[in-house]
Amino acid sequence: LAAMAMMANGSTAETGPYARQITRGMNYVLRCAENQDDGLIAGPGAEYRSMYGHGFSMLFLAQCYGMEVSKDYETRIKKVLDKAVLLTAKAQSNLGKGSNYAGGWYYTPSSGSDEGSVTVTQLQALRACRNVGIKIPTLKFDGKDLSPIERAVAYLKHCQEPDGGICYSASSRGGSRPAISAAGIACFYAAGVYDRASGGGGKEAEMVERLVAYCKSHAKVDQSDGHWFYTHFYMAQAMYHRGGADWKNYYPQIRNKLLSMQSIDGSWNGDGVGTTYGTAMACIILQLPYGYLPICQK
Repeated sequence: LAAMAMMANGSTAETGPYARQITRGMNYVLRCAENQDDGLIAGPGAEYRSMYGHGFSMLFLAQCYGMEVSKDYETRIKKVLDKAVLLTAKAQSNLGKGSNYAGGWYYTPSSGSDEGSVTVTQLQALRACRNVGIKIPTLKFDGKDLSPIERAVAYLKHCQEPDGGICYSASSRGGSRPAISAAGIACFYAAGVYDRASGGGGKEAEMVERLVAYCKSHAKVDQSDGHWFYTHFYMAQAMYHRGGADWKNYYPQIRNKLLSMQSIDGSWNGDGVGTTYGTAMACIILQLPYGYLPICQK
């Protein structure tokens, strides 16, 4: 996330004022991946929630691969991402034939369970990888060859509640969650599932419109469910992709709010996770109008 914040400013691993820092971050993530045999991208101490870092790392490396890197790095990144997407595909939940809970992900690759906040990191990462030419494997499910992206989209659709929002988990429900709902919009757009204003149609468009309406009411800039930075990391992407009046209304609000929250040393303390997380999230949000990251291209 920190390296992506620098890439959002226009730097790459080859050029720009932050090229050195991006390259060092890329080397760290690649080393973490290359130290694993199974394709998992995880650092020390991440055993119990490794899929979060795996998803964000895939997203970062896909952005690097889609921008400007040397031929040697291109080869290394492709090798890592080929293994990483296969691990993600195999880690997708498969809780019985025809299960409505299948298609999500959980904190660890071997759990077989499902949870919304991890699921959105994997879905967005897979879509980013596919965008830059990484082949996404298809696996057998109910006798059909299905892409993990297709299964994840179906999973999120099943997670939609009557109020339009998305719940924490298909298997345990628990009511709509603003953070996961905002992430759901960004993921649907990334997967090519749009509302009518963005070119969609039919029941899918209606579903996304209900989700957007829920988030406009429950994921406002001045509201918080304890995951404010996470919520607006995705809400900002969703509003950016929607464009028009929604983005013109949302961006000044989030910009002014973030600037008012910045510490004197330049950092943001994000959701109690820490200043690196919060600062990276804030910088990515603030720099979305530049449109440098491939994941932000409309």
